[in-house]
Amino acid sequence: MNNLILTSIFLTTLSLVCSLSGTFWQMTDQHYDWAYKPGSNPVRGVCREGKGLAGLYGDYNCDVPWSVIESAIKKMKEIDPNPDFILNSGDSYPHAGGTIDDVAETVKNTTEILRKYFPDTPIIYSPGNHDFYPCHCCPAGPNFWLAVLSDQIKPLLNEEQRATFAQGGYYSTVVGDLRIVSLNTVLYYSQNKDTAKGEGDLSEQYAFVKSELDKAKKYNQKVLIVGHVPPGFDCDGGGHQFHPQFNVPYLQAFDTHPEKSRIIGQIYGHTHHDSYRLSNGSGVLFVAPSVDPWLDFWAQNQTANNPAMARRFFYDQDNLNLLKYEQYWMDLTLANLNDKIDWQLEYQSDKAPFYLPDLSLKSFINLTYKLENDLVLFDNYYNLHYVQYPQIQCNSLCKKKQICGLKYLYDSDYEKCRKN
Repeated sequence: MNNLILTSIFLTTLSLVCSLSGTFWQMTDQHYDWAYKPGSNPVRGVCREGKGLAGLYGDYNCDVPWSVIESAIKKMKEIDPNPDFILNSGDSYPHAGGTIDDVAETVKNTTEILRKYFPDTPIIYSPGNHDFYPCHCCPAGPNFWLAVLSDQIKPLLNEEQRATFAQGGYYSTVVGDLRIVSLNTVLYYSQNKDTAKGEGDLSEQYAFVKSELDKAKKYNQKVLIVGHVPPGFDCDGGGHQFHPQFNVPYLQAFDTHPEKSRIIGQIYGHTHHDSYRLSNGSGVLFVAPSVDPWLDFWAQNQTANNPAMARRFFYDQDNLNLLKYEQYWMDLTLANLNDKIDWQLEYQSDKAPFYLPDLSLKSFINLTYKLENDLVLFDNYYNLHYVQYPQIQCNSLCKKKQICGLKYLYDSDYEKCRKN
């Protein structure tokens, strides 16, 4: 009898704890190739012509077919049908070239398929560099392409949001007591030729950040910053993610604001790889891996990855702090061999190999220290970095790039780390 009572109390307590956790999904870098052809010959990142070994569900040298994207969203719905919101972190379009209409239609299709499976869930979109035409190109201020993008994601935006999106590709959404600020970091991207010589507050986006943090104070809200291209440095190649003149001002827009403690985290995509960055001013920057397995021919180590379906975050519904996340993936080789897509839980942040007690800055500082000093743990991190795609061993120079990229966002700190 006593055991039954104890069991009942335990289950009631467990149910109460679970009910206090909110969830949201992040999906990024789908890179849907509408012309993908199974059995074609993978050539320079494209599987569209000839005869070769391109699989039914994709190839490590190419972007993905629609079946992979829709199956990923179906699985998200199956796992968690009622998240509080969904982040679409951008880059719907493939790496291969196309027309204006092709790019616009792909962004629209990705938006519509998410809404099809999650019709009542707020979906927050952040534009990626491949969502612009030509790719990477986004001039400051209102422009033709922002107007086109606004039309493709029109169901996601109200009138006020459409106005700020037209101004610079940014807007905010409030879910409960959480203010989600979606930024257009393509403005600062190192391959954006339109802003290579720019300076100052492009599209008044820094002013928008300040205004949103001020509003968060006024309404006693927490803030989640989301975007596509993260600031700082590429953990693999070592170069700037932004044009150098924009890196520090972007970081200082958060780090010097008196309400920076309201920021519960920053969430990005773009790199295709599983990683994070530390900001002593505004917490942890989470960088999620891509749905797309595409091998980057221009990267130093020519690195592909297995498809990453999505990431599910858990947060405390009382104080809104981030608690943990689950990362989902697919072994593309097995999917093609077995003629079946099989999305699986890859790892959980609070379990092996990282055992993070929460997603706070303190927890990630401790993790980074362990990565520096525990070779086995670092090898596990590096394996997950590429979503378990086989890699050459990370040598001492490779590890230094990784660790310095994780620890330091500011130029002077990063360069000092690389030289030591």
